Amino acid sequence: MNELRHERERRGWTLDDVASRTRIPRPYLEALEDGNHDVLPPGPFFRGYLRQYLEFLGQTEGTGQDGLEPNELDERIEQSVAEATAAALDSSQRVPMMRIGIAGFLVTMVLALGYTVYDRLTATPTTTVNGVVVPVGPPHIVRIKAIEDVHMAVTTDGRLAYDKKMRGGSTLDFKAISRLELEIADLTRVRIHYNDKRIEPLGSVSRGRRLVFMHEALN
Repeated sequence: MNELRHERERRGWTLDDVASRTRIPRPYLEALEDGNHDVLPPGPFFRGYLRQYLEFLGQTEGTGQDGLEPNELDERIEQSVAEATAAALDSSQRVPMMRIGIAGFLVTMVLALGYTVYDRLTATPTTTVNGVVVPVGPPHIVRIKAIEDVHMAVTTDGRLAYDKKMRGGSTLDFKAISRLELEIADLTRVRIHYNDKRIEPLGSVSRGRRLVFMHEALN
């Protein structure tokens, strides 16, 4: 309430002067003058501090003039209390709406990030053929289950990933983007699944065989 500050300054009083005379804490005096109701204590304390400050400013020491009329003082107090109550209610309503807005923003960000990660994980790999980028299809995923001990070498995208004896009863998974090569000493000793489908190589399976998985664009 600017009129409080104006009246105090008109009389040449500082906030410290008023605080020492009224025993009202200086932060409360500043809040009363600024209309900052969040700082002030609620209910009867607010009414009491405001009444005390108004009565103090209504005193014209040594001039003989009367201060505020009782009815006028009560009206000003009740008006200020009503404004403070309305401001507090509006503030309490804004906080949940702000929280809802922040929560909605976070949910949107999480969904957007999830879609981005999903797109990257499910995107079709590409390669360059004669200077042109072409899709090469889904990745090659091969699962090998050894029935008996067997030596095996696996190359994924040009890198040797495995080259040793595989123990019977064990299972290994291999993944490649463009090319996957298997060299197995005896195909009768293994079961092979390519992208979740069982495969049965043609021809002799009792001798060493080399199997190559690659996309048509790379042929």
